[in-house]
Amino acid sequence: MIEVAKFVVPDRRAVREMTIEQLLQHVELSNAKNDWKAFSTGVTTEAALKEDPRLRVTVHYDERGVHQDNFQEPWANKFPDPKAVSYWVELTYDRALIDRRVLVSVDGGRAMLPMPATRVDLHVSKIHYRIAEILDGRSTLPEYFARAELRVDA
Repeated sequence: MIEVAKFVVPDRRAVREMTIEQLLQHVELSNAKNDWKAFSTGVTTEAALKEDPRLRVTVHYDERGVHQDNFQEPWANKFPDPKAVSYWVELTYDRALIDRRVLVSVDGGRAMLPMPATRVDLHVSKIHYRIAEILDGRSTLPEYFARAELRVDA
């Protein structure tokens, strides 16, 4: 199977030689299910890029990772269980922080959604969606993303 990133950028550098911008683009173009290996310890979920496991996406569900314990925005609180908690998600390479985003656990932890630009502009960037997809162990992201009426930037 041809990786999307290799098809779009056939002469790309090895991950270890990429700039931060190139790493972010590589994550955005990656295939969440085929290019990443995710594992969970209960309080942490981490995904490593199969090609270079030093590139990781990590979320901590304890005090280290909580962004907002009682997240309040209409799109996040509209589910049968209205409690929502937001978490910091870190993209690291060889333990160096590359990027930090927020995902929101909705409907009693049934899904983790990327936080949109604002309370009323429900668009999210492609990379933010991809990061949520990489950590989507329950495969609930597409359903909940649609139910929250979120949209990926064009």
